[in-house]
Amino acid sequence: MTLKIVSWNVNGIRSRIFDSKVSSECKKNVKRNLQEGSSLFNLINSEDPDIICFQETRISIENSKCFELNGYYSYFNESKLTGARDSNRYAGTCVFTKIKPNKVEYSIPDYDDEEGRIIIMYFDKFVLINVYTPNSGTNFEKRLKWQPAFLGFLACKNLKNKVIYCGDMNVAYRPDDIHFNYKKGSSYKKKTENIVGYLPEERYFISELFKIQFKDSFLEINKYPDNFIDNNNPGDFNGFTWWDPRAKKVISEETGIGMSILRYKNIGWRIDYIFISNNINVLDSKVLKHIGEEYSPNGSDHAPIISTITV
Repeated sequence: MTLKIVSWNVNGIRSRIFDSKVSSECKKNVKRNLQEGSSLFNLINSEDPDIICFQETRISIENSKCFELNGYYSYFNESKLTGARDSNRYAGTCVFTKIKPNKVEYSIPDYDDEEGRIIIMYFDKFVLINVYTPNSGTNFEKRLKWQPAFLGFLACKNLKNKVIYCGDMNVAYRPDDIHFNYKKGSSYKKKTENIVGYLPEERYFISELFKIQFKDSFLEINKYPDNFIDNNNPGDFNGFTWWDPRAKKVISEETGIGMSILRYKNIGWRIDYIFISNNINVLDSKVLKHIGEEYSPNGSDHAPIISTITV
């Protein structure tokens, strides 16, 4: 069975994903139609994915009823907090899938998910886990609880199933995955060990993931030499999935659309992944950097990653 799976942190599903509207123009409980030329339209039209996993949807389950995709079943999880972290402002995940799952869960043992960060789907041939991992910059204590809980859960699932574990992991775990480490880059730093998103505690989680028989689908297809970061600029790496949107804005000469100069020059981080158990084969995997760049401001500060696999 061949599957195309997309993972994408959309930084708010109401902001230029389904259509050209920014979130301030969007009304609650008003159905949103998929607009031709929108980010999601272009993604589906070009790739025809079987499963689309979103993170940081920032929408309540009630309001999510306004977002439907023809040919896909939809499942949303939401933040249960209030104030600045309520369901329409913070975190949240969703999955659009052409294949109806047998069962859906929204939690794991030993972790209290108050922020809608987890969706688990059980299919006949595989298990899909879509996550929005807590950011250590604002949720370090939650991150430290999240990691052992998920390692235990994944180790248990991986013994009996083919598992796809994808989402925004909020960590660049290799030197190549963070632009600060490229010696030819303008942003090179001699010491990066204490940068949030590249902390030893965060990278440890990924190393443990490999020990329980998971692999990185992107690196299964995209091979880089050991001295890649010594001999190349960060702009030469095609795996970055996030670019700081706070940087100076420039107009792309190719499209005439404004974006962060870091995104324009491809000076970013790889923090979004599709990890798969070792009993799954990868046929293709790539970052769709152009998706989200249809408008200014961009549809998201992340780009989707897509992997084609056989289960």
